[in-house]
Amino acid sequence: MVRIFTLMTATLICWMQATPVKADSLRTFLVASAYGTVIGAGVGLASLAVADDPSGRISNVARGASLGLYAGMATGFYLNSQPAKSSYDSEYGKNEKSPVMVAPQFTALNKVDGVQVQWMILNY
Repeated sequence: MVRIFTLMTATLICWMQATPVKADSLRTFLVASAYGTVIGAGVGLASLAVADDPSGRISNVARGASLGLYAGMATGFYLNSQPAKSSYDSEYGKNEKSPVMVAPQFTALNKVDGVQVQWMILNY
């Protein structure tokens, strides 16, 4: 059984191809995982306050940290799967459409007559 597991592991390692990873995406993943672990451990620690026998439930801290790590990993994968925006687009919102549009209204003599305001509630 151990030989089969070793053979399968070696086969998977040989078939895996290395993919380049940017440092920002790795940092995002690791930070999300760390925050998830700390928050999960905190929730596990807080659950001891309401437990009937806190000394018997000390494993709640480890369980919370483990579940928090998984949630942090999922969050890190999600954040890294989002398409990257250029710094100009994210700073000035070039590609994001605002749901509110304000435009001046003019008369036939090119004088301002009022303001038109539109608010997009649903777009499909």
